[in-house]
Amino acid sequence: MRSLPRRIPSRLWSAPAALALLMPVAAAAQIAPPTGSKPILVADLKANADARVQGNVATNFANGDLVVGLPDKVAFLHFDLKALPAGAVIQAAELVVSFKSLSSGSNPVEVGKVQGTWREGSVNATNQPTVQWHGVSRNVTPGATAVYDVKGPVTAILAGEPNHGFALRGNGPLMYGYSRETAQSPSQQPTLRIRYIVP
Repeated sequence: MRSLPRRIPSRLWSAPAALALLMPVAAAAQIAPPTGSKPILVADLKANADARVQGNVATNFANGDLVVGLPDKVAFLHFDLKALPAGAVIQAAELVVSFKSLSSGSNPVEVGKVQGTWREGSVNATNQPTVQWHGVSRNVTPGATAVYDVKGPVTAILAGEPNHGFALRGNGPLMYGYSRETAQSPSQQPTLRIRYIVP
């Protein structure tokens, strides 16, 4: 009797291993699947909005770096998920943020899901939306690239929850993340890397 194809447990996909296997692409790309299984597609979505807020000032920082550090600085990022086909089944989703070689030391930077609407050109510390912080941090150092597992939030958004994007906050020395405006190449832009199948 013909045996069913074996699926690779998601827990075996570490972030470094996943990044080593995924080549940057502007649109969905296909990875050769195991025989008899659905092809795994990969989409690298670049942020279509990002900004930071700080302190309690009503100043908008839409075009600068995504500075995180200390509790008063929060970076907001939004990605348009409409590029994914209807019915896509998420296998993995990673938020990838690159940081400049500035400052010193390290900073535990946490990711969260934004709970309300915001606009890149107007968000500030006095009107920022609330964030559901996930308690998942990465120890960020100058020049590092942080990768966050956001499969749960992305799956929830595709299932019908509002898409208000993600937020980052730190609690230590300032770290200067590349925004879509300050990145010197597409590889440095904030990226939402999604692996999915279409049933």
